[in-house]
This record gives sequence, structure tokens and C-alpha cells, in this order.
Amino acid sequence: MTCADAKSLLSPYLDGAVTGMQMHALGRHIDACPKCKREYALLMESQRLLVGLGRKRAPADLALKLRVAISHEVAQARRPPFEGVWVRIENLIQAFMVPAPGAVRLRDWCRCRWCRVRWCRVGAGGPRR
Repeated sequence: MTCADAKSLLSPYLDGAVTGMQMHALGRHIDACPKCKREYALLMESQRLLVGLGRKRAPADLALKLRVAISHEVAQARRPPFEGVWVRIENLIQAFMVPAPGAVRLRDWCRCRWCRVRWCRVGAGGPRR
């Protein structure tokens, strides 16, 4: 086994992810080669130090933040593609409208994707029929 082969197997060797033949060949090479033995010792020391650090605790509000982020993503995925444009147009038109008694405002109209009539039950969650 060459030093290049041994160096590529050192980390999997520490993790126990090599075959039995590779393990024996690498063990013999480490015993015979001082450079690879030093490299192996450094990796073992690094692993020991990392284990000594322990686990970092997750923030207390991590679960809540994850649920909020997921719900925002789901809401974005369900939103019709031009919903924001319709709201902007409606706001622009309402800025120039003069309110009159009994007049129908734009926000009284249904925004569901099936119809554009006055508020219907389809937009409220069920069909109007």
C-alpha cells in the first residue's frame, strides 16, 4: 500500500467504514511508515477533541421558527401566480375612486380563481349553488 492510498483510507478507517482486508493492509502500513503513523495520530487526536466538545444545544425556539418557516413556504407555494399584481391594481384604482353610498367597492368582489362576481361561497370555501 502506498502513502497516497493510506491517506485516502485514514478517515474511513477511523470511522470503521473499511473492509477487513483494507483494515489489515492499512494497519501494517501505519506500523511501517512514520509519516502515515503521525497523520493517523493527528486524526485520532482531532477526533478525540471533537468528541470532547460535546453537543451544542439547539435554541429553545428552534421548533417554532422551523414551523413558521415551513408554513410560509407552503403559503407561497399555494398562492396564485398573479395574486400580488391584482392587489396592487385594486389598491391603485381605489386611490382614485370616490366613495358613494350604496356603491360597490372592488374589495366586495370575489377573488377566487373560479369567478369574479360579488362575494360567493366558492371564495369563502364552498360552492354557491
